Amino acid sequence: MIGRNLVGLFIEVNRYVCIRLNGTGNTEQIFVPLEMISCQKISFLLVFLSYFILGIYFGTNLYQIIQYSPSSDCFLAAVYEHQRVLIPGESPSIQLESSVKANLAIYEQVAWEAAQNGAEIIVFPENGLFGGLTDRSTASRVLQEIPSVSREIFNPCLDYRNSDDSVHGTNESAKFSHYIIKRLSCTARKASIFIAANLGEKVVCHQSDPSCPSDGQYQYNTIVLFDKSGYLLAKYHKNHLFFEPIYNPSSEPEIVYVDTSLGRLGMLICFDILFQQPLYKLVYEHEIDTLIFSSHWFDEIPHLSAHQVQNAISLVHGVNLLASGLNDLEKASLGSGIYRASHGPIIYTHDIHHSGSKLLMAYLPKKVRSRVKVEVQQPSRDQFHREQYDHKQICSNQKSKSSSQNLPQDELDDCDQRTSLIYLSHNADGVITEVNHQNIEQGSKVRGDDVRGQGILSSLNIGTEGNPNSERKVLFKPWAMNFSLFNSEKLIKPCGKLQICRGKFCCQLKYSLNYTHANDSYYLVIHKWLRENTKICEKICALIIYNESAGEYSSYSSSNFDYIQLSANFDDGDYKVLPSLVTNEYDLLPNRLFTMTTINSSASLDENFSRLSSISYQQQTLLTTVSDKITKHNVLAATLVSRCFDEDASVSM
Repeated sequence: MIGRNLVGLFIEVNRYVCIRLNGTGNTEQIFVPLEMISCQKISFLLVFLSYFILGIYFGTNLYQIIQYSPSSDCFLAAVYEHQRVLIPGESPSIQLESSVKANLAIYEQVAWEAAQNGAEIIVFPENGLFGGLTDRSTASRVLQEIPSVSREIFNPCLDYRNSDDSVHGTNESAKFSHYIIKRLSCTARKASIFIAANLGEKVVCHQSDPSCPSDGQYQYNTIVLFDKSGYLLAKYHKNHLFFEPIYNPSSEPEIVYVDTSLGRLGMLICFDILFQQPLYKLVYEHEIDTLIFSSHWFDEIPHLSAHQVQNAISLVHGVNLLASGLNDLEKASLGSGIYRASHGPIIYTHDIHHSGSKLLMAYLPKKVRSRVKVEVQQPSRDQFHREQYDHKQICSNQKSKSSSQNLPQDELDDCDQRTSLIYLSHNADGVITEVNHQNIEQGSKVRGDDVRGQGILSSLNIGTEGNPNSERKVLFKPWAMNFSLFNSEKLIKPCGKLQICRGKFCCQLKYSLNYTHANDSYYLVIHKWLRENTKICEKICALIIYNESAGEYSSYSSSNFDYIQLSANFDDGDYKVLPSLVTNEYDLLPNRLFTMTTINSSASLDENFSRLSSISYQQQTLLTTVSDKITKHNVLAATLVSRCFDEDASVSM
């Protein structure tokens, strides 16, 4: 602020001098040569003096900005995990509109905060402005009317600049139909930042359309992308709804991507990411560099927590991922992050102990240099049984030879390695009351302990009386897959191999335990199923810890593995296999600690083993620079999950 005022002062002095010289404040309209030279010299000297004083004022900070400015091949991205505000009202419609305004006010402040810190794009979560609605008519009051991006250039901030933003009067619904997009567009324009935000859209249809809903309009769960000038670049309609009665699915999966100064960007919303399309076309046909992902996720253990899925998608598909999630711990909703293609998280959050809003920022390359390549081999008929699973070698700590390789790691790029976390506290009216900046290690999980004792991260009693920053206990209880559905076998020995099958689908494990705690019970489990509600087909092979006496999955382990190799055979129709390796409280283990391999066999081999996918982990001791203590990872679960898309059934949600 001081710097801006100082520069402004010098500009005014310059204008005054030029006016005295030639009667104009416009330095480009000086006609007398000698006077032009005098004015330009004064201008140059004043500019030089202003930057000289700024350099002295900021000291080493200015040097660091110059010294560490990122390459033009990179950009600073931001994702915002939002704890939604609910404003009480006299009626559902008033409550809804008031809540939308309050959440929009937070968005504006957060976008400005990100832009001030150098971010070029910010992503907001699904259902961040409103949610939990079941009545289409009520929801329609805040849904937006958005022109087709392909048909016209649209800038709501400019096109609606003469409209009344008060949203009061006889035509309130009509005014609100462009209220949200105008404010988002103006925020992008004023802060000079790309904004990707989720909202609802309504599109009038005619009864001649056999699919037209009875209320005469389609209602879509939509994500919009505005550029730095507030122009609408793209909009995407969610195709795979997750029990959302106020919305209609898009008629077909939409392939939406746009070329920008940040690279080629694609967009998905929440449940869409678990389906073949449009993800596969975006990545493999249109070769997007970065996927914008807005979600309101519900964690399910042992394999479908938000950060597990986000990491696996970025890893195996070789795409940058900007994932913004809603924060609602009581409903098991959380998880956001910035993931680099084929490498994993640069920064992510999955804090199950503290609710609250968080702004994450990190640098990403604009272009993805290489996609993950699956190594194709021709193994012998018994390679699956023999070479990959040599029991004697495991227990003698002699690891079997393997021709598999790690996921490819690109050469280091020139992107700045720093990451930033900003905790944001806001009151029940949507006013941000406190901002705290934290610099954390790249690849780290964001957790409440990072700022404990500083009074920043706290649970927010939305819509209640009292201090909004007072901490309260929040019970996080994720959804859990019924353990009885699995075929399972308990690990009894400290080392060895196990194999279980479900029909032709087989899961194998070789392992070596360094230490086993008496309370820890590990199981090798397998399952293939068509989910009853969502009708999606999954194959799961996993090593998990389960507490039989309590009848629940454990979130903490005291046992240590020296070595794990988990493998399963998948048909070619199963497409990409999503790996995950987590430690206590389902924190991600760094991707550098394990390898993921897929081996395709020849068609003449046993059809049971047409495609073998394997995840391997070997214990490492890591020296932390902070405490100088040797840390070990307690493996809580290792999972291999494949979506058998061809066996999905249609369902209305």
